[in-house]
Amino acid sequence: MEKILKITALFSLILFFQCAGAGKAASGSSAGVKASDDLSQTRPSYEVTMPTDTMKTQQIVKEGPDKTVDNDVTSQVDDTIESINRESRDADYINGFTIQVYSGRSREKANELKNEVYKAVSDYTPKITFDEPNFKVFVGQFYDKIEAHELESKLKATIPTAIIVPTRIKLK
Repeated sequence: MEKILKITALFSLILFFQCAGAGKAASGSSAGVKASDDLSQTRPSYEVTMPTDTMKTQQIVKEGPDKTVDNDVTSQVDDTIESINRESRDADYINGFTIQVYSGRSREKANELKNEVYKAVSDYTPKITFDEPNFKVFVGQFYDKIEAHELESKLKATIPTAIIVPTRIKLK
């Protein structure tokens, strides 16, 4: 028991000295530099010439030894970009957003909300889908969530359950 107390005391002492500060930090005035000192003498100065219409810009070409790159991945990156472009050309769908107005089991409620959407925003055509066992009412297709937010805020005034959900938009 006495041995444990000695070890604990020793560790406490070591911890105390480790946590103690290294000394008083030098303040701005003791370091010899004041906040009001003028340092403009030590700054480098450059002449700036503004190009005029009559002046022609010159291209500076630095010539140097030919450098070889050991780990060049440019061709691999080009191949990857080309494969991504090929996939996107072949894609029939793109990720986007829509506004879900209703999700529930009642077809009548879905039709009621569809009519409310027609009254609230006549520019958009709501669509009812059936994902067993729920009917869902969606409005609009947007590529960006910010675009969808404008319609969502209009619909929230009359239909507080309207939310933005991710969807797949078919490309034409």
